Amino acid sequence: GLERAERVGPQRVEELAQDLRYSARGQKQRPGFTAIAILTLAVGIGANTAIFSAVDALMFRPLPFRNPAQLMNVSFTVNGRSGFPWSWMKYLTFRSTQDVFQDHALWTQGNFSLTGDDAERVSGEWASGAYLQTLGVSPAIGHPFDPGDDDGYSTRKVVLISDDLWKSRFNADPAIVGKEVSIERQQFEIIGVMPPGFKGLSGAAELFVPITTRAIADIGPTQAWSHEFDLVARLKPGM
Repeated sequence: GLERAERVGPQRVEELAQDLRYSARGQKQRPGFTAIAILTLAVGIGANTAIFSAVDALMFRPLPFRNPAQLMNVSFTVNGRSGFPWSWMKYLTFRSTQDVFQDHALWTQGNFSLTGDDAERVSGEWASGAYLQTLGVSPAIGHPFDPGDDDGYSTRKVVLISDDLWKSRFNADPAIVGKEVSIERQQFEIIGVMPPGFKGLSGAAELFVPITTRAIADIGPTQAWSHEFDLVARLKPGM
């Protein structure tokens, strides 16, 4: 077989060269047809690449969280209709009565103004204390929120920032933990930097702020029907 391949190889190469020369002459004689053919191929290849990239990200590639099959989105039900978001007060009731989840957390997307000398508007997330614990993610630098803060209001103003924000706004300062950043004209202590690529469940968060840094008038008993949060929970083993 190898001897035959060596014998017919040069002949096949010459035939291929003739085909290429013929194709080149045809394309030169019909430039319009050639342009349309190339454009059609480009559109088709581009569309297939985009579709594959989306399917790969959504279906084949695992979520960047620990044991993602254990994670669930838990919705609130009102008068037999499900799919409603949660209020903070209803979440506290859920927290004290549920027995099927080992970890759980509220979160919602928000937009925040980084104020000061270099003002900037960024996307972020409000999150409860066990948010990272529930997802199974740890900061690359520093430490996560304290779940104990969920028992209060107007708690200590702390913030976690994304790796991108750390690099772009703080020049990847290795001593960033403990420094402050002005958010909505209030000083927040930076307690950690998230791993590269982590942008929260919204997929676009540059910073993460504890829900309980807000006042009782904003999320407390008088706002029990102010449904604004999503609930992510991790099933107990064996559930």
